[in-house]
Amino acid sequence: MEILLIQPPLPANIRHKRVLPLGLAYLASFIRDHSKDVNVEIIDALVLNITLPEVVKIISSKKRDVIAISFWK
Repeated sequence: MEILLIQPPLPANIRHKRVLPLGLAYLASFIRDHSKDVNVEIIDALVLNITLPEVVKIISSKKRDVIAISFWK
């Protein structure tokens, strides 16, 4: 199973740039600890300094079973 967890480059997230996406990290850790044969990838667009179109390109680059998006509001 392929899982992609995303912290997108949204304006509200930019204000909190120094805050790590701990929720995504906790979720990835839990999945890895409790599921066999699961590949979990985290994309933090703010840290990687990538735009929303670049995030869409990453999403489209390969088939994933689950895609989750996190953001500040």
